[in-house]
Amino acid sequence: MPMKFLIELGVFPENEKVFAETLTDMQIDHAFWDGQSNPPYDKKDNKVFFIGSIITALKIKQVGYAYQVWLGKEFDYSYFGSHLKDLLNSPFYLITHAQALVAANQIVGADRNIQDFVRSDSGYKKFQGDLYSVDMYLMESERKAIPKEEVMVFAEKRNIAQEYRLVVKCKYDEISDLWEYDIVTYAQYAGEDKPLTSLDVTGIISDLSTSTFHPYPLFILDVCISEEKIKIVEANSINTSGYYACDFRRIVDAVINCVRSEEIL
Repeated sequence: MPMKFLIELGVFPENEKVFAETLTDMQIDHAFWDGQSNPPYDKKDNKVFFIGSIITALKIKQVGYAYQVWLGKEFDYSYFGSHLKDLLNSPFYLITHAQALVAANQIVGADRNIQDFVRSDSGYKKFQGDLYSVDMYLMESERKAIPKEEVMVFAEKRNIAQEYRLVVKCKYDEISDLWEYDIVTYAQYAGEDKPLTSLDVTGIISDLSTSTFHPYPLFILDVCISEEKIKIVEANSINTSGYYACDFRRIVDAVINCVRSEEIL
């Protein structure tokens, strides 16, 4: 059965035209979906690769669709944070939202304007990672109706010069008994234009190869240059991330090749 792609409308609108052109050019069956009605492909079809919001991806998994949705605890901040080297936001601290509310009420004066990095620990990102002052955090957490038991990540602000989104492929090699990593494609999405050097790429792959993080055959890794060193920002599901200026054809080829392998069918 040939591979198909299901793309949720309105989640990554800047990518929709590129996807349509790429998949049409590659003669690959694809559909755009509103995320609300019944999906256009059979529930038992495990050759459907979904791209869209984390919420919809989670629903697809919960109701038992066989679609390829590579999303799980591996993208919790505390999970990849304990497996990957050179994390930008290190050290980071985990407290519940209830504890954060108590701490926020004790901060007074100019300290309330200091911005720290905050996000949900969960890879489902109920609270999106960014820099927040005390009052910004209180407003956003109320707007998002964050449950008091939600575990939150806090870290000090770091200076970032450039940021990049990498599509990473990992595969277990039975002969060497090691995990092999490859950067399928990448794009810079913030900062002054400065492509990664071959030495940068080699270093990232080398660090991944000595890590214990190998969540799915394909995943997203965000890295940055901070204080002239490459740091890892976070890891994300390839199903629920925008691809910016990455090579879409390479991503589609990588997905198809991975789904063909027995390990994830």
